[in-house]
Amino acid sequence: MAEEGTRRPLHSDLIDGSNIPFSISSGFPFGQLALRLKTDNLPEDEQIVVLQQMLFLSLRSDEDLRVALDSEGIESASSLFTKTPNKRIKQLCIGLVGMIGQLGVEDEQKEDLIDLCIPLSKLLFSSDNELQRRGKNTLMNLVERNEEVVSNLLQIGILDRAAESLMRIPLSSSQQQTSILSMASSQSQTSSSSPYSIFVMNILEVLNKVLNCENAMFSKSNKLISALERIKNEGNTKEIRKKARNVQDSIIDEGQDNETETQLEQSKEKIISLEDRIRILEESIRNKEERERIQQQENIKSDQQIDTLKKDKNEAMRISSQISKRMNDHLKSMVNESDLEKLRMIPWIEMCKDLSKPKVSGQEGSIDSQRQIEICEYLIELFKDSKINDEYRNRFIQCGAAKALLNIFQNWKLEDIKEQYSEAFFLLAYTSNEEIIQLIFTLNPFKGLLNLLEHSNIIIQKRGLESIFNIQLGGSRSKSKTEVHPYFDAIASIGGIEKIYEFMNRNNTTKYCKDLSAITIGYFYRARNYENVDMRINVIKQLKSVVQDQNNSLKVNAKSALNKLTFNSDNKEEIEKGGFVVPE
Repeated sequence: MAEEGTRRPLHSDLIDGSNIPFSISSGFPFGQLALRLKTDNLPEDEQIVVLQQMLFLSLRSDEDLRVALDSEGIESASSLFTKTPNKRIKQLCIGLVGMIGQLGVEDEQKEDLIDLCIPLSKLLFSSDNELQRRGKNTLMNLVERNEEVVSNLLQIGILDRAAESLMRIPLSSSQQQTSILSMASSQSQTSSSSPYSIFVMNILEVLNKVLNCENAMFSKSNKLISALERIKNEGNTKEIRKKARNVQDSIIDEGQDNETETQLEQSKEKIISLEDRIRILEESIRNKEERERIQQQENIKSDQQIDTLKKDKNEAMRISSQISKRMNDHLKSMVNESDLEKLRMIPWIEMCKDLSKPKVSGQEGSIDSQRQIEICEYLIELFKDSKINDEYRNRFIQCGAAKALLNIFQNWKLEDIKEQYSEAFFLLAYTSNEEIIQLIFTLNPFKGLLNLLEHSNIIIQKRGLESIFNIQLGGSRSKSKTEVHPYFDAIASIGGIEKIYEFMNRNNTTKYCKDLSAITIGYFYRARNYENVDMRINVIKQLKSVVQDQNNSLKVNAKSALNKLTFNSDNKEEIEKGGFVVPE
């Protein structure tokens, strides 16, 4: 056990986290999981578990994210999405595609085909060549399997987005040399083509595929036609110019007149015409100033004409502004801000849901029970180093999963509580971060942990007691050691002190747990008088025996408990009986 001065909580080597089977985070490399997902007739429960594993692996680091991309995670998830009717699987597929592509997921409950098309279309316009290639290949495969994809892509505005992207690309060699390369320059090119040529060609291939489908109904986009005309004339390869010509011909021959764009162009032309007429009339008025009295009536008419024309111009500008706003709003709905933190919380929320499922009587080996044990084994691996991973501890608490574990301790039958549950919570509280300990304390943890002292398994008893000690140790640092313990009322109000004392006095309680029980009670009673005189005598007697045992690993903690008790005169008198002096 750690010395108090080092501000480290309890830990022991009874359970070595490295020897526990761990299937959620380290069961398979990402590539094997992607191959597993492609297996025919794979049960839906296993598909969900594999998708959750892939999500966990891809969020750990940028390096893991690149492995996920290279292992065809996007293609595997997209393919499964089109095959399964299961809504949960569809949601996880969309989440995985968004995670690998580093895209925001606005709502984790999305499950429709259009919700998959949105992140894939973003990949198509990514500046990262590899992400764009994956997006292109996946979209073309989806169009082959399901022509409904075409209408969804047109609905989310792929033509306008393509036009904007293509207009920004430098086409000539001189333009490319003087431009700042916006593509992912750190990636090696597998061909002699420039990154601009690859970017343009990928977009043109998808457009050609979409526009030539039988069910494709689209408007003639003047912006896209103009962008393609530029590529057709300035593209730096014959293949790109030919492909741009084919796509442009498809739009002109098969596209429907775009009423919105036509109205916008007509409004702009009308504004220009009206401005010219206003300018001519104003010049005419200035030339007729000397004949004002003679031509007063004519000037009045001219003024009226100007007012009418200005009103017409304002109305045309208002209509133009409304049309532009509708188009801008549509574009903004396509390009949402990334919400990576919300995305990172998805697997933690999934853990909370699984841990919150009630125990079903007579189903010892059920899928839910096994998944709960696997989650606890994952947490044991994640929290086993007390100095790091406090960010993960915070997410585990914030998503409600820590409270779910405490509910298990408080409400389940003792025989249904396994070692993995108590070990996971022990390592959650095994930290010197006072903010984490305070968050755990707000969950009212003592009642559930005290129940573990009644368990027949001595390992679970030990972990329950150690968790109580670690929580009170973190809370005790927030006050001066001469003040009463800030968590005393919380545990005393539920009879917790008496339960620990009764546990200490049991015949079948291990020597380690007897010593730790006395230490825990001593810490809670710092600078406070014992109401139960027998308890004071027996606890202090137990603490003295620990201090005098040179080989006892709890010696330092027992000495600290005695020092804290001396701030009360009755306790100090009992400690000093027989000439006993607390060692320095």
